[in-house]
Amino acid sequence: MPEDCAIWRAALLTGKLPPGQIYYDVAVGQGRPVGHITAQKYAKACNQLTLRRIDAIIKVGADLTVVEITKSAGLTAVGQLITYPILYASTFGMVGQIKPLLVTTEIQPDIETVLAALRIPVILIPAAVLPEHAQNAQQARDSNISINPMQP
Repeated sequence: MPEDCAIWRAALLTGKLPPGQIYYDVAVGQGRPVGHITAQKYAKACNQLTLRRIDAIIKVGADLTVVEITKSAGLTAVGQLITYPILYASTFGMVGQIKPLLVTTEIQPDIETVLAALRIPVILIPAAVLPEHAQNAQQARDSNISINPMQP
């Protein structure tokens, strides 16, 4: 989603992300049954479309951070951050430690308590810095912040 891209760009500017190699739209899991498709190449393509997608993974050595990016964090985001590390390990095999990270502009009521109980870290991006806010363009021009590629 375009709004998720804006949130992610803002997160890159915070300096709060772990330094490392970033992978986007990482497919995990087994997918869902696609019904009766006789041609194997079409069955495989259809199955690929049903795999779960991790927004971003940051790799530092053998350790991974699974990143969920959303405008408004609720139970769906929490569920993804619990599920995706398990699916990653079952899809690709266990690596080092797999940690969750939530990047959002808003945490829905009661979810902050859940995130704290599950020890899921959050990078909270102020909505005011997103492009849909008029002052953002001026703030970007006035700041000395630039986006540099992250190096491991």
